[in-house]
Amino acid sequence: MSTFDVVVIGGGPAGMMAAARAAQYGARVALLEKNRELGRKLMITGRGRCNFAHAQDDPEKLSQEYRNGGAFLLPSLQKFGTKETTAFFLRRGLVSVEERGRRLYPKEGQDAASVVNSLWTALKDGGVHVLRGLEVISFDLLGGQVRRAVTSREEIDGRAFIVATGGLSFPNTGSTGDGYRWARKAGHTIVETRPALCPVKIAERFEDSMHGLKLKNVRVTLRKNGEQLDERFGEMDFTPFGVSGAIIMDMASSIGDALKNGGAATLHIDLKPALEPERLDARIARDFEEFSGDALRFAVRKLLPREIIPAVLIHAGLDMGKPCGETTPEERLALRNTLKDFSVTPTELLGFRHAIITAGGVSTDEIDPETMRSRLIPNLYFAGEVLDVDGPTGGYNLQECWSTGFAAGSAAAEALGFAAPSDSDIVEQMERARNRRDEQNREERARARLEKEANEAEAAAESGDEQEEREEFSEDMTIQTGPTDDREFCGWRDPRKKEAGSEIREGSEHKNEFRSARHFRDERPENERRPRRERDFDDRPRFRDDRPGEEFRPRRERNFDDRPRSRDDRPGGEFRPRRERDFDDRPRSRDERPSGEFRPRRDRDFDERPGFRDDRPGGDFRPRRERDFDDRPRREFRSERGPRPDSRDFDSERRLPRGERFGGERAGSFGRDRADRPGRDERRDGGRFERDSRRDERVYAPRGERRFDDRSERPSPRSEDGGTARPR
Repeated sequence: MSTFDVVVIGGGPAGMMAAARAAQYGARVALLEKNRELGRKLMITGRGRCNFAHAQDDPEKLSQEYRNGGAFLLPSLQKFGTKETTAFFLRRGLVSVEERGRRLYPKEGQDAASVVNSLWTALKDGGVHVLRGLEVISFDLLGGQVRRAVTSREEIDGRAFIVATGGLSFPNTGSTGDGYRWARKAGHTIVETRPALCPVKIAERFEDSMHGLKLKNVRVTLRKNGEQLDERFGEMDFTPFGVSGAIIMDMASSIGDALKNGGAATLHIDLKPALEPERLDARIARDFEEFSGDALRFAVRKLLPREIIPAVLIHAGLDMGKPCGETTPEERLALRNTLKDFSVTPTELLGFRHAIITAGGVSTDEIDPETMRSRLIPNLYFAGEVLDVDGPTGGYNLQECWSTGFAAGSAAAEALGFAAPSDSDIVEQMERARNRRDEQNREERARARLEKEANEAEAAAESGDEQEEREEFSEDMTIQTGPTDDREFCGWRDPRKKEAGSEIREGSEHKNEFRSARHFRDERPENERRPRRERDFDDRPRFRDDRPGEEFRPRRERNFDDRPRSRDDRPGGEFRPRRERDFDDRPRSRDERPSGEFRPRRDRDFDERPGFRDDRPGGDFRPRRERDFDDRPRREFRSERGPRPDSRDFDSERRLPRGERFGGERAGSFGRDRADRPGRDERRDGGRFERDSRRDERVYAPRGERRFDDRSERPSPRSEDGGTARPR
């Protein structure tokens, strides 16, 4: 369990300011934040630029511009207003610049991160104990006072507690309304919360071209039942869901109240607030005269942005394609009224998820405006958005956080007996903290330098040891007998080498495989080895030709005619260079005549081609062209099983099983040898096997020798007595 003088809950702008201010008194301060970083919501303020204050030096005028709680906030603004805020950040390196609408932003090159860093510096100057990622669950009340804060890891005791947990807007930044729950437990009244400074949904649906359109210098008026409720001048945006922008967000609370009480509320947009109706009529007439031949949508392009022209013309009931010269005075009047009163109908606010701040909260009637202390719990203080105070855009709400946080931190430290610091005390504290940080940075740099030197020395020692080991290893593995293959250092031996390891076996199948990468072994008889760089071009391995003697000569010494000769097929095997051979000396072809005479191919005529051996007795050979069609050989076919009965002729056998038809030993296979079957060439002429009734056997007859009346007779399948049927 830890004990502190002041315990601040919430790491937003109000909480960091309260903790930094209490630490300036010399109190022991703890800052508890459930997020992993401080100022998460502050980082997205002003789209990352952070409009951190409003340039209004008069606290009374500044308090009057707050929509709710301005009078309650006046004492805090008098203690810590705009001047004090800019001085606080300037001491920590943040320079402010004033922009349109009297908004104060960090100078160019600085943004919301610069604001957070300035607050971090203030926390370090005071020695605040920042505990991040620690969520507070509840308070322990004892004797009418808060004794400790119960967190997710431990209980933290304190003498004074400041609640700066924010509201309900942007819940993803950690603003989940925890402070409202603790305040209600302590007996405080919570004014109904509602989103403020948020976009507004409307009933109208415009074209996609209007999404993202930004209008400057327009006036928006909120009316309900003809009564004006609010009015703003400035910038507004059109979005896919409705309208947004600075003036719309400023009116969000009023729009929410108007929608809550019932009735029809409307937003009236004056697109030309600087022009009176009469001057606007003259401007429209001048533009229509200039663009008399153009359509309306082109004639008003000097008056309106291109994206909003279709919506305005439709709202006025005009035809966008109608020429300007054909418009009537009534149509021009309708256009003027639309430019001065372009109305939309709001339906609801977008909600806390998109709201910048929360309206409502802890009732200010139960809070002391001078010290921000609770009137019910003496050691409990509130600061920031958790209070029922809200202002317009432009730095008002962040100024509330700075002022209430400063007041709460000062009052909590003074209530514990700490004296208020002077400006010199604050500057001295900052100097001590800066010197302490510089000393820590020097020590860290020196420590880092020593670690770097130690690492370098260690690396150098390791590299030296590796070098020594490498030298020893190279000495041990050096082979004194001469250079060898690098892979032998790994225990690899060339299978082509003999045990002596000096020669390569000639005639080996590995003759053309990998050789040493350092030296080249040529094919000379002496097997001399020389490094590659000592060899000139002519010392390349010689080429072995096919001449007797196997003489070796360098390649460049060989001319074209010295190429290996070709061995032809003549008797004697004479060798001659290729160029000496003419076309007729090509190897002769051996024909199939009995004499076996060799003659060149060109000496042979067509009719002397080998004859065709037919199957006739005697084996007479005749050239193919001398054979006519009817001279084709006949072939008799005789079954191995002898004559067959007349009832089983050749055609009837086709209907029998395969094995029974051809007399095989088993079904599905042929019984006779393949050589006994008719050849393929014998069946190409269309012949067939027929049964000769005279010889009681089947014979083969070519188609050319068959007559129609010679067709055999076969039993008719329809004959009941087995007689012969009509000839086929």
